[in-house]
Amino acid sequence: YEETLQGIEDGHIHATVVQKPYVFGYESVKLLAQRARNPKAGLPSDVKEGIWHIPHRVIKKADVAAFRDELKGLKDKAKGDDPTGDITIAFVSNNAEDFWTFAEAGAKVVAREEKVKLEFRKPKTGSVKEQNDIIEDLVGKVKGIAVSVNEPESQKDFLDKIAGQVNLITVDNDAPGTKRLCYIGT
Repeated sequence: YEETLQGIEDGHIHATVVQKPYVFGYESVKLLAQRARNPKAGLPSDVKEGIWHIPHRVIKKADVAAFRDELKGLKDKAKGDDPTGDITIAFVSNNAEDFWTFAEAGAKVVAREEKVKLEFRKPKTGSVKEQNDIIEDLVGKVKGIAVSVNEPESQKDFLDKIAGQVNLITVDNDAPGTKRLCYIGT
């Protein structure tokens, strides 16, 4: 992302559209913690037809410095002791890109607020097999899993099986038609 921001500052790029991965991490762990404590809890009113739309942002030249400061602040919020609690919530990204560092920051902040343990996993290869293996390993150890699905079509049956065993939501990359509780993304 830094190259894009520099390009905007230099005038080579007019603007960029950005997602809010910090919000993805924060809201998914918060929702899963609430569902773990009360399985009958409804979904937030922001969820419409199974989708929680998190609006994107446009960053232009005048916004770059403030945006950089904001990103640093989000990472700084996540510093400190690892979250602890009697409930464990997991977040599984679809790869190991820096994008997920911000989702992890949001997840850590809310995990401390909700007093839950957090397992945040970023598959190194980004393969479906690696992601599925991570998720299977987490079942039975966690009360909820948020996942950015690698291949929605090929993982449908797998995700339905997981949703039958643990609270499951999709984040950033959805798997429509599965038994997930909801999707959180742009």
